[in-house]
Amino acid sequence: MARSGSATRRASPPRSAGNIRVTGTRTYSTGANYLYNGTEPQVPGNGLPVTVNDLTIANPAGLTLNSTNSVSGVCSVSSGARLLGTGLINNAL
Repeated sequence: MARSGSATRRASPPRSAGNIRVTGTRTYSTGANYLYNGTEPQVPGNGLPVTVNDLTIANPAGLTLNSTNSVSGVCSVSSGARLLGTGLINNAL
């Protein structure tokens, strides 16, 4: 569970089940901060809520986003990181 104000780091490649595992349903807070980094391409799927607090994309291999998401805090893309896919990132303010 990602709680409001917490930070969630996602570094797993898309072929894995991810690095957040629970026995029940995974729940992600819209008030949490999300960081996608690593060295292999990533696809958040349903692991990224429609609205998040902060979003950091720091993966030179790319983050493929195929949904429309909103960021209510800070959205940053590190130098050399790639944002791929058909998705959009909107400012929620």
